[in-house]
Order: sequence, then C-alpha cells, then structure tokens
Amino acid sequence: MMKKTIFFFFCFCCYIGIQAQQLQNIVLVSDDGITSDINKAKYFIAIKKNRAGKYERLDYKLYGPLIEVRTFSDSLLEIQDGKHLEYDDKGKLTVMGNYVANKKEGDWYYYNDTFKVIRNEEYANDVLVNVIDNPAKETDTTYGDEKEAGYKGGENNWQRFLVNNLDMEAGINSKAGGTVLVAFSITVTGELDDCFLRKSVEWVLDEEALRVIGKTPAWEPAFQHGKNVKAYRVQPITFLKQE
Repeated sequence: MMKKTIFFFFCFCCYIGIQAQQLQNIVLVSDDGITSDINKAKYFIAIKKNRAGKYERLDYKLYGPLIEVRTFSDSLLEIQDGKHLEYDDKGKLTVMGNYVANKKEGDWYYYNDTFKVIRNEEYANDVLVNVIDNPAKETDTTYGDEKEAGYKGGENNWQRFLVNNLDMEAGINSKAGGTVLVAFSITVTGELDDCFLRKSVEWVLDEEALRVIGKTPAWEPAFQHGKNVKAYRVQPITFLKQE
C-alpha cells in the first residue's frame, strides 16, 4: 500500500509541476465520501480551469480511467455550462452533450463500445425535442477540390512533432500504460479546437496526451467546395509501461 501511496502523489506532483496554472484542486473520495486517507480512496476529483476560463470537474477512478467530465461557468461548480462527457469502465466515451446554464442544449450523442452513435437526442432549453435511434451515417458529398486538414509538412512531420514533444516517460508514472484517444477539431483558420478524450486510460497519461495535442501549432485547414471547412480528427497516443 505504501508503494501505491508514493505512486499516487508522485503522479500528481509531476503534473502540478508542469501545468499548475490549470489545476485548481484535487479531492480524494472513498465509498463514504471525501477523505484525506489515500488508503481508503477509490476515486478522486480534479478541478481544472480551461482555456476558455471555465472550470472542469473530472471524476476519475484512483488508478484507472475517467468516469465523467462536467464543465461549469463558476468556481463554486454550481452552474453547469459547457461540455459534458461520460465514460464506461474501460474509459471509452459513452455520452457527449452540452449544458447552458444548467440546462441541456443542442445535440447529445450516445455511443457503443466501438464509438458508433447509437442514439442522438436534441434538446432546447432542457426540453427533449427530437430523438433518433441508430442514426444512419451521413453520406458525404465529394467535391473535386476537397482536401483534408493536414499538419504543415505532412503526416511524417506530424508524427515527428508527437515524438519530439511527448514525454514518453509518463509511462513510468502509470499503472500499466495504454493507448489514449484524443479527439479534436481543426477550424477554418487551421487552429485546434474542442480537444477532449475519446478514450481515457488514467490521469497521468491522459493529461500528457492532452498537453501535447493542446500545444500543436496551426494546421492547414480542410478545403471543400471552394472554401475552408471545419474538420475532425482522433489521434491515438500509446504509452508503454516503463519499469
């Protein structure tokens, strides 16, 4: 148990040293509620302030993947306002939606374990206005001038960027290593936006993957039908457990 205790605090100290300006608080949670005894803790809650100035509450298994992400507009975490994510026991995204002033708004997506959308709910001011079960995949119209978004210099340069910037020794601080899936969008100006976890492994690996994707320089935006368009990408990042 002492080894686990050292492991837990070492992971957090490593992260705090890198990105202390984002991390606001960490709370250990046992089956009976908040605790200061790590030997009783089974979960933890991390509070981060994101680039938009909102507060994210991340609920994690103590030595495992994410359970839930909630976004708030206030530091007291009373007004849910922004992205809401839920994950299964293996860290795979199962629910993604959005809140505005504590009310569900817009499209909410429900995924199976292969990340296929199995249900789409549409909300307006917290009222469910439409449901589509097993929505058919939209057929993309192909244009002669279309071009996918790409990292400047090509795919080889993108892989080189990841290798040069990832701290692969994060695996030393992990329980077993694994592959994190980071989803992000590329705007019409080539900037990265809306970065979140499609698949979580554990805190120290998730945060390292998000950190590197978040510092990515601008891409060449996608182009279609005579104009730049928003594009989406999912990037796997594998960390090997290092003894």
